[in-house]
Amino acid sequence: MNGQPVVAGVRVCGLTLVLALCSLAQSSSSPQTITPFQAPVQADDQTAGIPKFYVESRQVLVEATVWNPPNKNNTANTSLTHKESQEKHSNGGSAIPQFPKNWPTPARGLTVKDFQVFDNGVQQKINFMKETDFPTVDVTGQWWMYPDERGAWGTLLVYDQSFGGPGWHLGASFAPAVATYVIGYVPPFLKSGECRTVQVAVQGHDVDLNRTQYCGLQDTNESHAASEATGLETQMQGFVNSTARQSIRVSMQAFAFRSSGVLHLISEVPSSGEGSVLPATNFQYVVEVHDAKAPATVQIAIAFDPPVRYWYTSDCRKKNLALHVLGMVYKANGEPAGQFADTDPCGKPLFLESSLWKHVNHVSVLDKGLIPTRFYTQVELAPGDYDLRVVVSDGKNFGRAQEHLAVQPVNADQLSMSDIAFAEVTRDASWVMREAAEISPLAVVPTPLVTKNVQFFQAVDTHLQKGSPLSLYLEIYEPLLERQTTAVSFRLRITDVTTGALVMNTEPMSAADWMVPGNAVIPIGLELATGKLTKGLYRIEVQASDSAGRESEWRTAKFNIQ
Repeated sequence: MNGQPVVAGVRVCGLTLVLALCSLAQSSSSPQTITPFQAPVQADDQTAGIPKFYVESRQVLVEATVWNPPNKNNTANTSLTHKESQEKHSNGGSAIPQFPKNWPTPARGLTVKDFQVFDNGVQQKINFMKETDFPTVDVTGQWWMYPDERGAWGTLLVYDQSFGGPGWHLGASFAPAVATYVIGYVPPFLKSGECRTVQVAVQGHDVDLNRTQYCGLQDTNESHAASEATGLETQMQGFVNSTARQSIRVSMQAFAFRSSGVLHLISEVPSSGEGSVLPATNFQYVVEVHDAKAPATVQIAIAFDPPVRYWYTSDCRKKNLALHVLGMVYKANGEPAGQFADTDPCGKPLFLESSLWKHVNHVSVLDKGLIPTRFYTQVELAPGDYDLRVVVSDGKNFGRAQEHLAVQPVNADQLSMSDIAFAEVTRDASWVMREAAEISPLAVVPTPLVTKNVQFFQAVDTHLQKGSPLSLYLEIYEPLLERQTTAVSFRLRITDVTTGALVMNTEPMSAADWMVPGNAVIPIGLELATGKLTKGLYRIEVQASDSAGRESEWRTAKFNIQ
């Protein structure tokens, strides 16, 4: 590099509130330029309307796929014919479902009048309905992310010829046309740990739901008391501080943010007309900043390598196999400061229970499922130094990881920044809505990191292959934006840790594209073209400034180019 700074190309992603499709198009900028990634034009007024309630507090969302009745004259397109299916099977691929001519067609164009929703058998008033364009599976970056009430599990969809191709374990090898609706209603009061059934009916049609029940999050003390009695829980707690040999490799990263994200239901004044037609409604994903006295939201990304690659579903159902994660947080003096735990059980794919499946002339039943290798969650922590420890187990094998975490204090009146989070996976932010339909009325955990309709999942491994771009996410907190207009900028620099050479140093870049009037949070997404950087360890630093002459602290993170 001849001792001269090399400015890596940067692609920027900003915040768009309304959940809609967005493409991560490649930047056309040269390696020596920094070009903003433009947000798509929004039809919705992002500043108008007052949120009526938070989705995680009361609203129940459910995703319904609706089919017209089968018709022997139906000639709907199918992804594979019977002959093609047989040829694939004879050539060594997995046998896949055959799509007959009477395959049901999607029931598109339905209105709220066509739906009935029952909560524990009692019909409810629908207050939200929207036909969506959700794909049948999420194949962005070849990762499948699926949430529960305590976090999100991630599975890498790898190509496996003997297994029918990428994602076949989730039914992703074929994707028939579907008609999907998100239905919302306000449920009766839900007690801690209580579960309720959900049914959706459309007269004369088959309806498949993404879930048939929802549950209130069990009180932490009740949950801990119940799990304390299990032998595996005791083993995992003991393994947290053990030096015993590990058979599962585990790693993790933690990042502190002064914000949280929520889904707001925005309601407009209903127009005159037919009373059974809902007024215009939509959900908006909104990022809000914490008060300085509130704990920081610490997001935790955990990666692990299970001993085996697949669940064998016959064994799963017999042995109740599952993956378990237990995390413990300790203060600097060794005092417990918090904990988290979650379990991902194997089981029969929901697809096999669908109305669609009964029309399939199956040669075989799916008998494998990829085991997840990622888990994302969050805890709330006051400023201070912490020791974070996590254990992962499949009931027989164990692995652990440990990380030191410093949560910085924040002055509510000062310009400040979050930690810098490198991203392993990016996907379209419309999946936030779909995740809410999986777990509401509970909150989506961890808080989705969204900027310009792109959602970021943090990387655990900060090693990059040479030539690979570096994606990162951070937040700027500018309290002045809550009451006045002010200009906010940020700059970044990259230093070669080995030589001390400055290899990237930008001028201040405007954060205007990410600002939302009245919102103190500015979520920033960047993609750095690091192709000109040689192998080695690097330190990235980011600082924010405003037109009032204030500057934030420098935030730093390290990455390694292999």
